[in-house]
Amino acid sequence: MMWAGMRILIALLVLAMRCAHAQPDLSRAIPIGPESGHVMISAVAVSPKSGTVWVIRDPDVLGRLDADGRNWRAVPIAAPDGSRMFLGHFLQVATNGGVYLAGQTGEQPWLIKIAESGQTAFIRPIDIQGLHPMGLKPDPDGTWTIFGDGWSGACVARIDENGRKIWMRTFPKEKLATIFLGGGVLKDGSSILAGNIWDSRQGKIGMGLGSTMLVKLNRQGVTVAEKVFPGRNAVLAQAEDGQIILIDDPQSYPAIGELLKRGTEWPMRMQAWSEELRLLWTAAMPGLSADLLPPEVLPAPGSGVIVLSNGFFAKPALARYDAAGKQLWVSHPGIGFEVLGGESGRFFLAQSGPDGGMLTRFEEQGPKR
Repeated sequence: MMWAGMRILIALLVLAMRCAHAQPDLSRAIPIGPESGHVMISAVAVSPKSGTVWVIRDPDVLGRLDADGRNWRAVPIAAPDGSRMFLGHFLQVATNGGVYLAGQTGEQPWLIKIAESGQTAFIRPIDIQGLHPMGLKPDPDGTWTIFGDGWSGACVARIDENGRKIWMRTFPKEKLATIFLGGGVLKDGSSILAGNIWDSRQGKIGMGLGSTMLVKLNRQGVTVAEKVFPGRNAVLAQAEDGQIILIDDPQSYPAIGELLKRGTEWPMRMQAWSEELRLLWTAAMPGLSADLLPPEVLPAPGSGVIVLSNGFFAKPALARYDAAGKQLWVSHPGIGFEVLGGESGRFFLAQSGPDGGMLTRFEEQGPKR
C-alpha cells in the first residue's frame, strides 16, 4: 500500500510538472481594432498592473486595448509640426502606467510618452541626429538607454526624460556595418548590448555572414567588455534569475545561399552570460531555425525565456526554454504571427494580415516551488 501510494504521488508530481510547461492554447484570438484591410503589427506590450495592451500598427498608429479586450482606441502619432512619424518597432511600459516609445521623422528621433488613458503625454526630440532606434530601456535613476545604429554604425546613448543626451557611444568597424539589435540595463545602471557586424555589400543585416557583437558599458558609458564571434541576428534578454540570454544564428551553413535553400536545417543558438560577460553555457535550439530576421525573446516567469521566430524561411515557431537552455515546449502558430509581447506570465502574439490584425493571449507558469 505504501509503494502504491508513492507511485500515485510521483505520477501526480510528474503530471503537475508537465502541465506547468504545457504548450499554450493559441486558438483564441481577438481582432485588433475595427480596421479592415491589410494591417501590419510591429510591437506589443502589456502594462503589468492594469493589463492594458499596447500595439504599434505600422507606420504611425499606437493602439490601446483594455485588459478585458473590449475597448480599443487608436492613437495616431505625428511630430509637433504635423509631419508624419515613423514609430520604432518596440514599446516600453512605464511602472506608473502608460507606455514609452520612439519615433523618427527623417534623421530626427523622438521620445514619446502615452499616458495610461491613451492621451499623449509628450513628444520630445532626442538630441542625437541620425540615430535609428532599435530599443529603449529604463535606467534605475530615471533616465533612459536607447540603442540602434547611426551615422557611425552601432550606437547606444543615455538620455533624460526631455530627450537630452547625457552620453553617447558608437562602435564603428573599419569598412564594416554595425548595429545593436537588443539590450538591457542592469540594477547598477550598466548596460549590455547585442548586435552584429557585417559587410554591407552583402545586403542588409540578415542577408549575409558576419559576427555577433556583445558589449558591456558602465553607467558612465565606458566600455567594460566586448566580445565578438561568428554569428548574425543577435538579440538578448535578462532572465528573471539574472542570466543574460543571448540568441543568435551561429552560421552553421557554408554560405547564405544554403540558408535560403534549406532554412529548416540550421538551428539557432542560445548562450547564457553572466553580468560580467562570462560565458556560462551554450545550447542549440532545434525548435527554432535560422531565419532572415532576428527572433524576439522575453523573460519567462522565474527563469528561462520565451522565443518567437517569425518564420520568413520556415514556419513561425514559439518556444519556451528553461534556465539551462532546454526546450520545454514548442508551438507553430501559423503564418502572420510576427510579434511577441508581455511580461509577468501574461503574453500576447500579434498576427498581421490582409484582413486586419489579431491578438492571441497565452499565459505561462513559473517553476513550481
